[in-house]
Formats: sequence, C-alpha cells, structure tokens
Amino acid sequence: MRKLLMILLTLVVGVGCTIQSASDDRRIVVSINPLRYIVEGIVGDDFEVVTLVPPGASPETYELTPAQMEQVEHSQMVVGVGLMGFEQTTVNRVASAADVRYVSLSEGLAMQSHHCAHGHAYGVNPHLWTSPRKLREMAAAAYRAISEVWPDSVQYKTNYEALNIRLDSLDVRVARRLAEAPSRAFVIYHPTFGYLAEEYGLVEIAVENHGKEPSADHLRRVVDEAREHGACKVFYQREFPRSVVETVARELGVEPIEVDILESDVEAMILNFADKLAR
Repeated sequence: MRKLLMILLTLVVGVGCTIQSASDDRRIVVSINPLRYIVEGIVGDDFEVVTLVPPGASPETYELTPAQMEQVEHSQMVVGVGLMGFEQTTVNRVASAADVRYVSLSEGLAMQSHHCAHGHAYGVNPHLWTSPRKLREMAAAAYRAISEVWPDSVQYKTNYEALNIRLDSLDVRVARRLAEAPSRAFVIYHPTFGYLAEEYGLVEIAVENHGKEPSADHLRRVVDEAREHGACKVFYQREFPRSVVETVARELGVEPIEVDILESDVEAMILNFADKLAR
C-alpha cells in the first residue's frame, strides 16, 4: 500500500510540474509597448504579455538579449509591427526556429516613406501605431491572428469589439482636437507621426536627415520650411537628443516638447500629442 501511495504521489507531483510548465509558457511577446495595448485589449489577463524593447531604447537599433530570445522561444505567439530591423531579423528568426507563430501587424497595410526637409523620401515608415486609423487596422490584424489560434474564446471577440469602439472614438477625438491647432505643420526630430499627419491634413517636418544627425545646412533648411508652413511646435522623442532640436526651436522662438511614442498607453500618447499640437 505504501508503495502504491508513493507511485500516486509521484504521478501527482509530475502532473503538477507539467501544469506549472505549461502555465509558465502562457505568454505572448510583443516587440514594442504600443502593441501591448492592442494585445492586452483583446486577450485581457489570459496571457502574460512581455515587451522586448525597454523604455528609453530605440527600436530602430535594438538587439535582443539572450534572456529575451528565450522568452520568444517559450511564448505562444510573437506580435510585431513587422517593419523594424530587429523584428525582421532576430525576432522573426528566433520565433521561426522555435516554431512559434510570428504575427506582423503591418501585413496588407498601405505604407508610406519617411520624409525629411523639403519632402525628400527615404525608407519605409514603420510608425503605424501613432495614427488612430492605422492602430485600428493593426488591432483588426491582431484579432484575426489571435482568433485563428484560439477560435473558441467568445471573450476575445467581445474585448476586440470594445477595443474597436475605443479606437473609433479616439479617431473622432483626435480629429476634433487637431482642428483647433494654430498651425497645420510641426517639426519633430525623428519623423514618427507621418501617418497621422497624412490622415489629418498635417505637415510633418523632420530634423533628422535620412536617419542621421543633421548638418548645419540641413538645420537651416528645416527652419526655412518650418517658417514657410507656419510651424510653431517642435517635438523630440526621449530616445533621441533634445540638443539637436533646440537649435530649430530657438530659431522659431519656442520650447522643444518631448513625446514618447513607445508608451504602453498608446491611446493616451496620441491624445497627448494632439493636445500639445492644438495648444
């Protein structure tokens, strides 16, 4: 009898370990915090949602740590914008090797090029999440992928529908706020609000020159273009230096304003940007 009890106890412990292990892997990895807003909005508390790019780091140049590679390997899904370097190389490669589903939320969406001063285009603009309308399209793509993998969850459908309503409302609120802006143009260090600018009739003027720190000549062109369009707001992102935009801001007689496009509350981030532009 004692031997039988020992065998049963061993089986129970083994099952407990298996359950714990499965629970540990109940994880969805996202490349940047704004995507966490989308994924958590759909799955709620069903999964641990882990963000790869930490606060203050630039997704343009980020490299995964070994611990993050392991997180990707042991997740149930990886969600990315699909347009940033580390997503297309390391994240996608690690996910594929581990047979983990990688979801690109930019697939099938209309893209635009980055633009620097005087309209020169370069590269694809990956910052889709800074526009309420693109964010809504990304949420739809995320829901399609999640519902394919977990088709039986009625709650995910309910959550997504509520998220979609919030994003519809965000679109209306942003349009209303931007209609009050004293100028339709703004200056920003790294061109990250191009989709929003295009969809709401704004002009984004980038200080950065083809992804590089600007020369004195380029800064003069930025100031000239800003004056030409009547821009009265100068922004910079926390992962880029304030000092570079200070020259432009000084010439325009304004204070540079910090924005953080990688906030997890992307809805608040967009509203905050629209509010600052409208003041």
